[in-house]
Amino acid sequence: MKDYIEERIISIAQYTIEHNSTVRSTAKKFGISKSTVHKDLRERLPKLNMELSRQVNKILDLNKSERHIRGGLATKRKYMHQTGKYFFPNKKESIPEVIASEIDSFSFLSFFSEIVDTTGCRLSLVF
Repeated sequence: MKDYIEERIISIAQYTIEHNSTVRSTAKKFGISKSTVHKDLRERLPKLNMELSRQVNKILDLNKSERHIRGGLATKRKYMHQTGKYFFPNKKESIPEVIASEIDSFSFLSFFSEIVDTTGCRLSLVF
């Protein structure tokens, strides 16, 4: 394997660990394709550094297990924004601020989700 590829693999792995990043965000950051990131992290990294590979695999497995939740939330936000019928707070706003300022203009739709972290603990979220 060429030196620049090995350096890229290690850089990608360290970035993924430091930022708990997804394959998509890592690919965007490094300006390469998602398939290259995936191949580097899943196939090439174990040949270079097994311990680093274990840490990255935990993050990638967690991201894969949460993928359907993130996708569902993004779709929900998209359609709520388009229809204007329901309110779904974005990350920048806190619910108390919104409730205090604009409670009369929103309808609320409750949403329940459950996330399992790398230790097996379950976190339940209600929006």
